[in-house]
Amino acid sequence: MKPPTAPQSALLDGRWLSYALFYVCASAWAATAVLLARGAVALPASLEIAAALAAVAVFAALLCLRGRWAPAAYRIARWMAARSGLLSALLTGVALRLAWAFAFPSQPVSDGRTYLELAGKLVAGGAYETAETLAYWPPGYAFFLSAFLRVLPVEWVLLCSQLLVFALALAGVHRLSRTLATPAAANVAALLFALWPNLVAHSGTADKETLVIALLVWAGVCAMSPRRALLFCAGLLLGAATLVQPSAQLLIPAAAVLLLLRAGWRGAGGAAILVLGAALALTPWALRNYQALGAFKLVSTNGGWNLYRANNPLANGGYTPRGEVDLSHLGELELDSTAGRLALQWIRDHPVAFFRLGVEKQARFMGDDAGGVASTFRWQGERRDNRLYFAVKLLSNLWWLFAWLLLAALLLDGARLHAVGLLILGWWYFFALHTVFESGGKYHEPVLWIPCVLLGILLMEQGLPEREGGRA
Repeated sequence: MKPPTAPQSALLDGRWLSYALFYVCASAWAATAVLLARGAVALPASLEIAAALAAVAVFAALLCLRGRWAPAAYRIARWMAARSGLLSALLTGVALRLAWAFAFPSQPVSDGRTYLELAGKLVAGGAYETAETLAYWPPGYAFFLSAFLRVLPVEWVLLCSQLLVFALALAGVHRLSRTLATPAAANVAALLFALWPNLVAHSGTADKETLVIALLVWAGVCAMSPRRALLFCAGLLLGAATLVQPSAQLLIPAAAVLLLLRAGWRGAGGAAILVLGAALALTPWALRNYQALGAFKLVSTNGGWNLYRANNPLANGGYTPRGEVDLSHLGELELDSTAGRLALQWIRDHPVAFFRLGVEKQARFMGDDAGGVASTFRWQGERRDNRLYFAVKLLSNLWWLFAWLLLAALLLDGARLHAVGLLILGWWYFFALHTVFESGGKYHEPVLWIPCVLLGILLMEQGLPEREGGRA
């Protein structure tokens, strides 16, 4: 890769990015402690703060003692790099996902059920509409599922589609890590991605986040290339990701700006080609929306409504079914515009409450990495075995905490971030976005590949080797 230009070097300077990444690591520990405590018993705000401080204290203590445990982690990483590869990671990941799917069968509920119903309508030649809305639900995941419904029995659609998405995402993680670093780093990153418990738990769920992972990671691979054909593919993939998850749409201009920073005005052509690719992916659906609604909507009509539910006196940082003002009588377009206006007005009028709500949203974003577990067990309702559910959820979150602890240890041991700055910015994009919009653990899932790549690269390239005396 070419050395960064001066503007890009300032943006991707490892010193400030180290602080940004360390904040994410510490917040994962504080937030997870708060959310796990909430799951056990209702806590007043003072005790939640105490739980967060206690978790940060444990986090700090483990970092102070990293000389006792980090060398073992570095040795395991070197062992993984030497004995693993893309094929072994693929086989391991598929085996784990098949075992999970058959051990814990699931059925789609909530959003997943809606997307599967919309996919069925597409296969039957019906209109893309549900609950008297024509463009409320983004179309990408429903169209993706419809391709499987055309050739597979419905009971096999989710498992087969998730296995395919996993294989594509895994190959992208390996390729991206190898592009940024070495084959050894790619092997570690791929195996971590294959083993990540929350991703394994999505084996049989109808959740679009795993598809977004595959699209985003391959968009990153293509965007790293100076070849204009691949930059065009990066734009196509970012456009496709936006059709699945509209919150990804600002990544398109962000990627164009970063291309300009990387090469100055010489990169303007590449940036334009990337935007052109994204436009090609998005235009057909935007035209369909204009024809169906009589107004321009790039992807969906749920943006204003989602913003309002997340920013009003009834908002709690997570999902709430309605806002303070009842808007159920409004049509689809009017609901979107009115709700967005009410949300912005509330934010302007209540900056302190908005800030406090933002802190809560950050906690929800970083405080639980068991969305796949929740999706798997949710369909059981009151029949769910809560002991099993909470045990599996706890194991998933322990993996989550150790990943961020290991990243923090690597930072303190002098890991250099110049090769991975864009990845940290990618995590912060969604982190910041869901400080404003509705938040929860599932909203960080589209970028769960980022800590895998970070760990693979920093452990093998910038993680310091084991030293004498057992310190690293």
